[in-house]
Amino acid sequence: MLFLCKWVERVWFASTINYKPNIQTLTSFDRWITGLKYSNAFTTEQLNWILTQMAFLCWHIWKARCGALYEHKGEALPDPGLVASSASAAALEFLHVNKKGNQNHDETYMTARIRDQKWVPPQSDFIKLNVNGSWIKSSGEGGVGVVARNASGQLVGGVEKQTRPSKLNFRQFQKRFLWHLGKGGTKWKLNQTRETLNAIKGKKNSSWEVYPILRQIRQKEALLSQIRWCWVHREVNQAADCLASLARRRLCAEAWVNRPPSSLVFILSKDGLPCLPNVEIDMPMTE
Repeated sequence: MLFLCKWVERVWFASTINYKPNIQTLTSFDRWITGLKYSNAFTTEQLNWILTQMAFLCWHIWKARCGALYEHKGEALPDPGLVASSASAAALEFLHVNKKGNQNHDETYMTARIRDQKWVPPQSDFIKLNVNGSWIKSSGEGGVGVVARNASGQLVGGVEKQTRPSKLNFRQFQKRFLWHLGKGGTKWKLNQTRETLNAIKGKKNSSWEVYPILRQIRQKEALLSQIRWCWVHREVNQAADCLASLARRRLCAEAWVNRPPSSLVFILSKDGLPCLPNVEIDMPMTE
């Protein structure tokens, strides 16, 4: 259940461990863990990192299987890349919290692992939206960027907006962009900040200012055939972060035609994915 089915094999391979289960050598879970623990191939800090990643990966595999069975009957299996990415993010957060008292311990190693993470395309019938905001507290300048890509990594939409660095405008921008692109029952997957994700899912009490907007977001979710929200590290969200920074500095138009900004092309190319758009979306915005 955690190693040998075809879907689970893809999750393990997509993870930061890049592990491919071997049926011949994997006789039982406890023997496998024991062999790994007493192996001389890893240092203590590397082994702790691997075991933590494995623990969260097993937990997220279990949650994804239960979600597919009890919440999405008859639909496609969860995206292996998304499950692996969520597990890795949770593991890194756990390691960071547990080592907060000793800032220098393993900091370089953990930073390198975060940096190695890459954007993962959605499954074939989904469009993935990355959303990010950028602002300078001292000047009050802010911007928001949204990048939409399909399963092939092609840029199918994108928009940026200079705005005041307030949570209200950020939520409003996200809500209106989702409404604009969501017409027609398309399936969407949105990468978002942890704070916003928890607020949308109702896991955190939100400010009274953003409550009406969060309520509208939840109402509009019903218009889509399926939507999935997930939190990712900034390193995986560089495309949207780039657009948000450009919007904050007023370096390009609110929406672009035919070709994305050169700095964004560089980031998309670094992801190893095609970067030329086939559709561009121009959405007028108001403050």
